[in-house]
Amino acid sequence: MNSRRRWIGLLAGSLVAACAIETCIGAGLAARPDYAPRVAVLQLGEIAALRPLVARILTARGAVVAADKLCDSAVRGVGYEGSLNPTKDEARRVAAAIGCEYFVLGTSSVAEREDANPEKTWDAFAGLFLVDGRSGALVNYRGAQEFAGRRDQACTRLEAAVESEVSSWMARIELAESQRLEKPVAVVRGEMLDFVGRPEGSADVIPPRFFARIAPKYTTDADRARADATVELLVEFLADGSYGRIDVVRWAGFGLTEATIDAVRATKFWPARRNGTPAPARALLRFNFRYREDAIVSGCSETGDGSFRRLVSTANTRDSNFARFV
Repeated sequence: MNSRRRWIGLLAGSLVAACAIETCIGAGLAARPDYAPRVAVLQLGEIAALRPLVARILTARGAVVAADKLCDSAVRGVGYEGSLNPTKDEARRVAAAIGCEYFVLGTSSVAEREDANPEKTWDAFAGLFLVDGRSGALVNYRGAQEFAGRRDQACTRLEAAVESEVSSWMARIELAESQRLEKPVAVVRGEMLDFVGRPEGSADVIPPRFFARIAPKYTTDADRARADATVELLVEFLADGSYGRIDVVRWAGFGLTEATIDAVRATKFWPARRNGTPAPARALLRFNFRYREDAIVSGCSETGDGSFRRLVSTANTRDSNFARFV
């Protein structure tokens, strides 16, 4: 009997300890000054020195950084192939496979270029993504580009820029942890028409309709990385023709997510209608960005039915398809 009680006591103590550990992790840096976030640094592109550099900086600032071989093996096991545009579910699966709370994705390259200035003949670029592995959200993206007269000089300057950026990430993680603790404020907007997954509506229920549509800009960083990406936004279209909440369902980095949100907020629309009366609605918008070598999207024009066609001119292309409901 005493042995049985002892085992029950040990089990209860283990459960309490496990709950305490989870509570401390959930409370984050704000409640635990000694809390060390578990971070994984994945492959960061062509410049091999960046991955150990980022890991060293995060370790020096108090993070527990997973070993490279463990990370590589774990992500292969869940079928991750290095995408810089994962869905939030994919990002959560990657983090769960590694056993980390945050992870770093990235791309980098160094290339010789033609320039009249001999001090700018080598171009080094890096784009770094800090991802929250529990929510799948992008915490921070930052691109860095440096020029020099020699390849090694360009890489050295880029490494210094990366070190400066990554040194601020513990503060960003602390902010993310504190925001996780904040209780969201409930906003009551009344019943909303829901067009997610059924954008066509019906005879009595008409979805929002865009006019004066603004195309999101394909950013300089995306152009430098020749990025293909998809951004998905869950958008509230209010009955008065204004926008409510815009939640990011799928992020892209390279500044494309922010450019997409700016474009949506600048775009005018006719509200959804129910039985002829304007009504608030919710819909999922998808924007596709594609880098092409053969043409450049220079604008758009509206056709008679309210749809849009791209105006394309021959040149090096940065192509962003216009949003559609999905």
